[in-house]
Amino acid sequence: MPLPEIPGVVRCSARGLMPSGRQWANVLHAQYAGGASTPGVTEITNLDAVLVRLWLGAAYAGGLAWLVNCNTAVTLIDITYYVLFGGAPPLLIAHAGTGSIATQALPAECAAVVTHRTGTRGRSYRGRTFLPAPTTASLAATGVIAPAVVTATVAQFTGAQTALAAIQWQIGVASYLHSTFAAASSFTMDNRFDVIRHRKG
Repeated sequence: MPLPEIPGVVRCSARGLMPSGRQWANVLHAQYAGGASTPGVTEITNLDAVLVRLWLGAAYAGGLAWLVNCNTAVTLIDITYYVLFGGAPPLLIAHAGTGSIATQALPAECAAVVTHRTGTRGRSYRGRTFLPAPTTASLAATGVIAPAVVTATVAQFTGAQTALAAIQWQIGVASYLHSTFAAASSFTMDNRFDVIRHRKG
């Protein structure tokens, strides 16, 4: 399926490796200047400096980057940015980062899920990010994701959205069905893992 053309929107594809050596990938979408302008290298580089902190780097208020919850064998390799309008070539920005904990990693197919909620109704306007499997240290005694991990992850996404607004960017949901973009008004995360079958191994 070809990528749609949506003004000002960039498809952001982060990837890295899990302890098994299998690759993980997260895809988010961001829009520049409300779609009124097509971002260039400078604008995308500024976006990257904020977005990378969802996985790696400094915490926003009350938050933590996700790889803090992951085994040291979990890596972030790069983020590739595809401009969905204007014909610019993809921009790949390399990142060298690893998880922070030596504790046993959970099975690779276990993914914590952050839901991106918008002000537009319908499944086409609700996005999800399936984060790389964390370690057993992220679990509560009952086997679900610990409340502190949920709170910190949501705070990190919220903090990134606030920081992006200051440079005319916003994370949101790109509807490939309707070729439209809706900014995320909030982020939520429940305490249960989803299973991603293609990450097994």
